[in-house]
Amino acid sequence: MKKIINRKNAAAVACAAMMICAAGAVPDSMLSVSMPVQAVEAAEQTSLPQVTGLTSKTPDISSIRLSWNAVSGADGYSVGMRSKGKYPEIADVKGTTYTVKGLPAATRENFKVRAYKIVDGVKIYSDYCENYNSATNPRKVTGVKASDITASTLDLNWKSVGCTSYKVFIYTNGKWKNIASSTVNSCAINGLYAKTTYRFKVRACKTDDKGSNHYGAYSEEITVKTPDHTVEVINGMSYVDGVLLANKTYSLPASYDPKGLTKETSAAFKKMQTAAYKDGISLWVCSGYRSYYDQRYLYNMYCNRDGKAAADKYSARPGYSDHQTGMAIDVNNASDSFDGTREAKWLANNCAKYGFIIRYPKGKEAYTGYQYEPWHIRYVGTPLAQNITNSGLSLEEYFGITSQYKD
Repeated sequence: MKKIINRKNAAAVACAAMMICAAGAVPDSMLSVSMPVQAVEAAEQTSLPQVTGLTSKTPDISSIRLSWNAVSGADGYSVGMRSKGKYPEIADVKGTTYTVKGLPAATRENFKVRAYKIVDGVKIYSDYCENYNSATNPRKVTGVKASDITASTLDLNWKSVGCTSYKVFIYTNGKWKNIASSTVNSCAINGLYAKTTYRFKVRACKTDDKGSNHYGAYSEEITVKTPDHTVEVINGMSYVDGVLLANKTYSLPASYDPKGLTKETSAAFKKMQTAAYKDGISLWVCSGYRSYYDQRYLYNMYCNRDGKAAADKYSARPGYSDHQTGMAIDVNNASDSFDGTREAKWLANNCAKYGFIIRYPKGKEAYTGYQYEPWHIRYVGTPLAQNITNSGLSLEEYFGITSQYKD
């Protein structure tokens, strides 16, 4: 069996021998006794640097393949894996790779590697390299199902596996794209289009201590087709896919009174206002929530001034106003002079990022029932706002609804 010694032990033995000899405690005749001094001297002359470049790959759920840079002059390498705070040797290899097998799925492991050189039958070790952390891949996700499917949203659910997180993928433009991450075995998907077929996959992810991700196999693909938009009436109010409607077809009862802008609308506007300010743009609320009775006063005033036919083109009848929802805002200046201003351009280009749409876009009068109003925005939530804006459609066109008074 080969004797084993590292550089520190060799140095200690040599130093002790020198001290004993200097003190005269050992007869000259004993200097020839095999300690072995020659091996110690050889050990001191044989210096190996630390192993560098330790990396890993995770080929499956139970293996980690380690690799490192070769150390010049080394005869082999000792691989240690942490257990109870220590690094017992798990392999003695001649090359610069080693695959650790039989590990549990989705677990973090720590390794150290050191080089050695054999001198007169003694293994002379270098110091260990720095601790290296890696992880095995998680198991394949199974049981992916879709539930609560609407025209624009759905929930994905699957069976739990050991992991740090799950990544949800959608097939689009000829490739799989990561669209969401979840730490639980479910995920809500928003911003979908009605009557459209979608393909989804899920895979588990284990993140090691370095922040590197190790992925399990993709789940089986599932296909989901979203239904058409549906309008439902709840307590006298009309909703399409959860969006409260107020236009010439769908009215609100006089009793509906949110007492101002909704919390979500107000918070989203403040966030947008702050972002605009950073771009040198000032935005403020010119007109926000209006009650049924406020709108009745304004509409009657416009009818008296311009006539009913003209008023219907730019003002809503009481109960049919978008402002009564508590989610509509006239920004800065509710007049044609707002069109083309820096503020109007910024609003059109950025409001969807904060959940707003231009409620009455240019060229959409036949669908919305109102003239173009670049100052009028409506909060619908960010995913839907971006979908509507990107589609180039008005809210009515997007949902396939009308906006026409009965008389």
